[in-house]
Amino acid sequence: GEVLDYARGKSPRVLASQSAARAAEGMELASMAGFLPHLKLSEEFSRGNDPVFAFGTRLRQSRFTQADFALGALNEPAPLTNYATRVVVQQPIFNGGASLYGRKTASSYADAARSGSSAVTDHTLFGVKQAYYGVILARKNLQVIESALKAARSHAHQARQMAATGLATRADELKAGVRL
Repeated sequence: GEVLDYARGKSPRVLASQSAARAAEGMELASMAGFLPHLKLSEEFSRGNDPVFAFGTRLRQSRFTQADFALGALNEPAPLTNYATRVVVQQPIFNGGASLYGRKTASSYADAARSGSSAVTDHTLFGVKQAYYGVILARKNLQVIESALKAARSHAHQARQMAATGLATRADELKAGVRL
């Protein structure tokens, strides 16, 4: 459990695949923008005494009077300041299916990224388990080899004693020694 949790939280491959899945989910969320209204807000400031600017600004501000038609005021106007705030809301009505297909594509990509992340995590955890059981198997193999070596030594000792007493031949003694 603890080692598997560590692998899930620290493996660079797992972390990278999880990050890619989160990015794909962000793209999936962003794909909704094609269906939602867009709001644009702008603020503009301008100041000048250009005759065309002054004439147009007074008209836009609905402040144009009969006195503004005087030649002096038209040709050499006093400096005029204009503030303009604009709020624009745009709602897509038809875009040829681009929003719908973009959303489907982003959703499919996010699903694939999540599946890929899950597969990377599973593969990493499998590798951890495989290494863990490999260590256990190696330890057991070492115990078996040590036990076999102990038995071979005992057999060689017994063969030497039997050869010394004449109960076995020198060939039997050498055969037992070879197995060490």
